[in-house]
Amino acid sequence: MTYGLNGAIATSSAHASQVGLGILKSGGNAMDAAIAACAVQCVVDPMQTGIGGDCFALVSPKGSAEIDGLNGSGRAPSGLSADLLLEQGIDEISLTSPHAITTPGAIDAWVRLHEKYGSMEFADILAPAIDAAENGFVVTQRTSVDWQLATEKLLQNEAASALFLKNGEPPKAGTKWQLPKLAATLKAVAKSGRAAFYEAR
Repeated sequence: MTYGLNGAIATSSAHASQVGLGILKSGGNAMDAAIAACAVQCVVDPMQTGIGGDCFALVSPKGSAEIDGLNGSGRAPSGLSADLLLEQGIDEISLTSPHAITTPGAIDAWVRLHEKYGSMEFADILAPAIDAAENGFVVTQRTSVDWQLATEKLLQNEAASALFLKNGEPPKAGTKWQLPKLAATLKAVAKSGRAAFYEAR
């Protein structure tokens, strides 16, 4: 059990938790810390989460009993329906099927949560994630296992292989890894918000 007098944060990454705690210590609020930690998690644990995914949040504004919820899950194409798929002989959607693709909701959710609850500048909140992606982070033991398990899938996509594999191999625990293209995307989002991600501006 962990206790905190003025705040606490928990993630599956020590790096992300440290960043969130640093945000709190620097005067940021809980939402600033949550977004910062989540963004870092998307960098340092890319086989489990990422900016191309979803975001769900339950918020207790200023510790009140009222709970605000945000469903940042991706939407499926408006023209897609079960009947349409069944007419094409498709009765199951695999994880790698193009029919499984949704519009990523995470970035939009971060922006909405920041606008409603955040206290720091959005660019400052994303700065630690940008730094980790641009200058590198150390792959942990747990993350290296997930990376290894994803290797076969990564090898099936040239772009994914270029980002996440080196000579066809995943990084081992203790390896320093950089994701400069992810850093560039996060920089654009930090500067221009959701439009940079969804509208390529």
